[in-house]
Amino acid sequence: MRRCEYGPSEGFPALREWIAGEMQQRGVQCAATDVLVTNGSQQVLDLVGKLFLNPGDVVLTENPTYLAAIQAFQTLEAKFVPVPTDEHGLVPSALPELIAKHRPKFLYTIPNFQNPTGVTLIAERRRELARIAAEHGLVIVEDDPYGKTSIRG
Repeated sequence: MRRCEYGPSEGFPALREWIAGEMQQRGVQCAATDVLVTNGSQQVLDLVGKLFLNPGDVVLTENPTYLAAIQAFQTLEAKFVPVPTDEHGLVPSALPELIAKHRPKFLYTIPNFQNPTGVTLIAERRRELARIAAEHGLVIVEDDPYGKTSIRG
């Protein structure tokens, strides 16, 4: 009798190695053992919500933001507070006041070709966002489905 087995639940090992390599090229310290392969963004958003959120917790989002993320986090009864955006993306200077007032669990952001606006967060603002997040202990959940599609050098 032949036994049927599923592959590893974390995902195909060679794919996890490749993803870890891609993340290292982006400056993220990452090993294949840190990678979990999922079935698209909805599964990841659901898992992130389940890890971080309790009913009534606040999520900071760009304004506007990806509707499916809102839907994933709403099932966990999260509250949403928009962060102002403009033609250069999310406005980091608005964050300290929002963090102090709402004590969010995390900031959900799409910095590359933001959905639905298509705006890309400029480098100066990325640095400012990272500085503010570190200073305030703010977790950033970065959704980057389009980052590798840029034709810019």
